[in-house]
Amino acid sequence: MRDGRRPPLCYQETEALRMIRGRDRGKRGDLGLVYALAVYGTMTELAEAGERQDINREGFRANRREIAELSGTSTQTVDRVVAELEGLGLLHVDHRGEGGEESLWTLISPGAPKSAPPELPEPEPPAPKTKPAREKQYHEYADPFLKKDHPEELEDGLELLRQGRKVDGALVTPIEMAKAAICIAAFNRCYEFKGATEAGYGLGPNLSAIVMRVRDRPSWDAAKHVRLVESAWRIRWWERRDSKRRPSPNVIWSPKSFEQVAQDAKDEAAGEKPEQIGKRRYTHG
Repeated sequence: MRDGRRPPLCYQETEALRMIRGRDRGKRGDLGLVYALAVYGTMTELAEAGERQDINREGFRANRREIAELSGTSTQTVDRVVAELEGLGLLHVDHRGEGGEESLWTLISPGAPKSAPPELPEPEPPAPKTKPAREKQYHEYADPFLKKDHPEELEDGLELLRQGRKVDGALVTPIEMAKAAICIAAFNRCYEFKGATEAGYGLGPNLSAIVMRVRDRPSWDAAKHVRLVESAWRIRWWERRDSKRRPSPNVIWSPKSFEQVAQDAKDEAAGEKPEQIGKRRYTHG
């Protein structure tokens, strides 16, 4: 059971540590053991920290340089330890990019059946080069969510795509644009449900914040982003001391809010009631 009164913690299974300590100790020496424990400890920290893309023990994204920096080792040492952990059956790596730079790392409990590899998210297709193909990809992704009930957000996303909008210096892909349009539509729908009379929020002013969070979590599909929005509206952390001020999309997608909102959604999915989460996290200010 998760204890919300404690700060975020990471854990290492004792059997996994025994396996690492017992692996060819005489051949690699004490320093090799220190490196192996440092790299494994860093991975357990990343797996629990929730600072990147839906990080959990079922798959977290990080590059070799990051793991090396956090563990105080080199990328060559990380590669050597990764091979060791894979050999012990404690790690599975899905190499997404050259040299493992865009990899999905999955920690495996000792004794877990090796015949059942972890289920990995399907990589998204690359963005097409031509304008018609980009618009087609956008519609294929966005239409099931928006065409019937949210034509305004659907058209806004298409227009921004045609303009070639960039975020953080990179062209927004059709799928990123579709996810952003779906996100803002979900926010407006939840807001309207609360009885708001003001017009919904537009995609353009909120595009950068949403796309940056979408890029933080490339493994999340649109449905997961929608569930996050719906969870945030059930918890409504911004209604401190019964404040009824109009919330903006920043309550979810600002860099300061998003990680906490994602953690709140995980706590709710684990069975904690929305009102308990809101009280525990946000009513002491």
